[in-house]
Amino acid sequence: MIDGQRLRQLREDHGYSQRELAEKIGVAGLQIIRYETGKNDATGDGLARIAQCFEVSVDYLLGLTDNPAPQITHGLTPRERAAIEAWRRGDYREAIKVIVSE
Repeated sequence: MIDGQRLRQLREDHGYSQRELAEKIGVAGLQIIRYETGKNDATGDGLARIAQCFEVSVDYLLGLTDNPAPQITHGLTPRERAAIEAWRRGDYREAIKVIVSE
């Protein structure tokens, strides 16, 4: 089930009213209220649209992780993962080193 408090915080942090968020993700205005209060759960498609809107992972919306960043490691080589991880840490030299190494 979607974490209603987390959804509300994301919505407020982005300056959206419940109605504005509903329009952005293509649901009825009352759905956002229901998601935030735990009265309804979002469908898989709805979760995906919310995640895309806020650029967070579905796992974050569901409360399965506290890291809002989407995980993009699926299908990446170890070298690609290492470069991305270094970049996210802010270690740009290491990221470039990984990229240009053979």
